[in-house]
Amino acid sequence: MNTRTITENIFKRGMSLVLTVAIAAGSGFVLAGCSEDDEKKIPADYGTYGADIARQIAKDYPYRVPYSAQETQAGGFIKDKMEEAGFVPEVQEFRTDSGVSHNYIVKIPGKGYYMQDAAGEYTLQHRIAIIGAHYDSMFDEEGVKKYIADLKAAEALQAETDKKGKKKKDKDNSEGGEGEESGITVTYDGLSDNASGVGCLLTALSQAKDYKDMGYDVYFVAFGAGNSNFAGADFFLKSLSAEERDSIELMYCVDSIYAGSKVYASAGRKSVVAGGNKYELRRKLYKTYDVCYRNTLYSNYHFDICYNESDIYADIDGNGQEELFAEISGNASDYIPFDNAGIPVVYIESFDFNFDTIEEMKDTKNLNLKEYNGMVRNTPLDSTVALDPVLKTEEQDLLQIRINCIAFVMLETIKDGTSNGMTESEYKEFLENQKRGAEIAGSSQTE
Repeated sequence: MNTRTITENIFKRGMSLVLTVAIAAGSGFVLAGCSEDDEKKIPADYGTYGADIARQIAKDYPYRVPYSAQETQAGGFIKDKMEEAGFVPEVQEFRTDSGVSHNYIVKIPGKGYYMQDAAGEYTLQHRIAIIGAHYDSMFDEEGVKKYIADLKAAEALQAETDKKGKKKKDKDNSEGGEGEESGITVTYDGLSDNASGVGCLLTALSQAKDYKDMGYDVYFVAFGAGNSNFAGADFFLKSLSAEERDSIELMYCVDSIYAGSKVYASAGRKSVVAGGNKYELRRKLYKTYDVCYRNTLYSNYHFDICYNESDIYADIDGNGQEELFAEISGNASDYIPFDNAGIPVVYIESFDFNFDTIEEMKDTKNLNLKEYNGMVRNTPLDSTVALDPVLKTEEQDLLQIRINCIAFVMLETIKDGTSNGMTESEYKEFLENQKRGAEIAGSSQTE
């Protein structure tokens, strides 16, 4: 197995314990002690807010390619949502050779952590956690048509080769068009990549007001031009001061969380070749797993975060050496500039790594989403019209569940704090313990 789902084992052990207790208690066993207040404390119970936003972005701005009018309009929509949540976003304009785009940034200051400086003294320092997602899409309308036409032309050429030069019975099948011959119409709107990620980003932002004791300064960033070599993420990182960059302890990147078979969290690729620094670059990844598993997301929503446990060796970073392809992703996204800068990243996506080779890996094994060999992102299948009839049922909305649970996990992981410092209350307790220790030591010396 290339994918480990720890929650399944925890859940099975938990159910075994419950059954044991039930048998011991007899047929009168009931679950007691659940008050009305307890029922209101279901984690990630955020409603349809984020899923509604994702679907609206996909519906109103389906062809929001980098530097386009629809990308600008989508950015304005995101800015409005940030303001409706009670924040004043910073609008960061940037230019490339291809055009102009924008990042939308909300910075929420935290209380800081007491950390040891070079002299060994504890001082109050501010550390930064970033949650980011790009809002642009892969295709415009002409791009979708060209993708389908090129694919059909390649299929036709292969068919001609297979038939050893014989003419196809229906010559029209080799022509471009709207894609009906391949079993799918042009309905692309980038719902999974990456309206879903933006819905998650804004859900986390809308819930941040309930996290009043955050130690981290938390930056929420909607990146423009993600499909232009992560231009927005790269510009944002370079725009930070040297002090800010040195203070970043975590970058969460959320991308394409709807269409894939499972939700995965991965570390950055640089963690593979980081030598003795590997654990530090993956520490937040492990904490993310821990936060997911110790809450009741599995029992309430059947939601899991998996990780790539492949035993495949491959040249991950192009340095000519093969490394273990595990706990990282083969898919690139806006985390890349941060990873290249040596910043710990956690990349959350939906995918399926459970294959014997990297080449076989794809978004999904769902037979209803097989038009492009199981790939959804970067194909015309990334569409509300194609995905919702398969993944949204009367019983559950997978988009809503994933958006809400991922937002919850990110906020809770950030709330858990740093491993290298103490909150104000922890620091006061530390000083009190030091004082008591000194008093005890002093009294023992006088006896």
